[in-house]
Amino acid sequence: ENGQCVYTAKSCNDNNACTTDTCNRDSGLCVNTQKVCNDNNVCTDDSCNTANGQCIFVPANLSDNDACTADSCNDGIFKHIPINCDDGNPCTNDFCISTSGCVNAPKVCL
Repeated sequence: ENGQCVYTAKSCNDNNACTTDTCNRDSGLCVNTQKVCNDNNVCTDDSCNTANGQCIFVPANLSDNDACTADSCNDGIFKHIPINCDDGNPCTNDFCISTSGCVNAPKVCL
């Protein structure tokens, strides 16, 4: 109106709560910096909830896809310990099949 400039702030909001949104003053380009969600625990999968910006730490998938092992992670070490299929019954043959688990098959006694 009276020869004065009007400046409107540029919105760099990417609607992702897991980013810090700024405008680079030199280039005028938006900068959307990803939030780091890292609990430094290899036993968890780390991510960020894009709706609320909260970090999420869920147990990592430890499975070796072998039904004959008990899978765990302790102190950053993945372990796959063979399970014991012995049912304590001397009248069964006890063994494990990696795709299905323990089998306690009746013994044929003569």
